[in-house]
Amino acid sequence: MTLILKNKKKKRVRKILIILSLVVIIIASIIGGGSLAYKTYQGDTYNKVTTSGLSVKLWNLASDGTSMSLYINEIQPWKTVENRVFAENDGAETEFLRIKINPVVTKADGTKEIFNYITFSFNESDWTYHNGYYYYNSAVAPGGNTTNLYDQIYFPYFPLENYQEASLHIEITVEAVQYANNSDSALTAEGWEEVLNG
Repeated sequence: MTLILKNKKKKRVRKILIILSLVVIIIASIIGGGSLAYKTYQGDTYNKVTTSGLSVKLWNLASDGTSMSLYINEIQPWKTVENRVFAENDGAETEFLRIKINPVVTKADGTKEIFNYITFSFNESDWTYHNGYYYYNSAVAPGGNTTNLYDQIYFPYFPLENYQEASLHIEITVEAVQYANNSDSALTAEGWEEVLNG
């Protein structure tokens, strides 16, 4: 029985030593942590992206300045439709913006498909295409607008008989990430949702 008590005493002494060691390590890290925390803080602030204060509004306007209909019901070859698309930063922070365009046609029988018989008059001097998105080349300040991504849609020749009574829906997605503490380019900015199958 005496041996068991000695083993328990040794284990207890070991536990006390471990606890004291941990207390000494904690005290040492508290004392020396000021300069360590400063260095870590400096390194961790680079390219941090948050979403507070970001807000973007999409403008999709017809030639008369009114909102463009969600669907274009009269798809005809050789037709040009006036349509201006741009984005407005209506948030509190300067932001980078990107837009994705996806023309989907719904046929008379209800089937949907990507409509390839369409040409947009893209503004390639202010916007850059990459992996399915058009990135605005400049950061947009609060209250500011982008230039038009495009201002016309043109339908070249296509087999009209395949699209009788069809309607076209141009799905437009606009996204924003913060400019502050980020890259100097929308293309290399962090915070964009990953582009899948792009």
